[in-house]
Amino acid sequence: MSEHICQRCGADMALPDGLEPTAFCNDCAQGLCAPASYDFDSLSERQRNAMMWLMMGQDSFDHFSGQTVASLVKRGLIEKVGQKRGIETRWRYLMPIPVHLAWCAWCAKNCAEEGETD
Repeated sequence: MSEHICQRCGADMALPDGLEPTAFCNDCAQGLCAPASYDFDSLSERQRNAMMWLMMGQDSFDHFSGQTVASLVKRGLIEKVGQKRGIETRWRYLMPIPVHLAWCAWCAKNCAEEGETD
């Protein structure tokens, strides 16, 4: 057995030797698990703007750098989903529900601390 850690919730994942680890535990992959907290404070301004862009219903990050988007995917804050259209695949980005709820709470708290109401 080998030990791996879920990138979203930090849970230990024991896997039989020879199996390739996934980024997320089974519960996170099914949207059933949420970490104790997400570290939104450490996001750069560009990463926060990308998160806000997604929250406004935009699912294309064409105007954000690939590095910015990849960092959010790696942290488990957004997921890349392919949608087949004929021979092309259109890539979209989604925010898992636990991340969405935590992001909304973080934004509400931080906007309130700064005195913003909109």
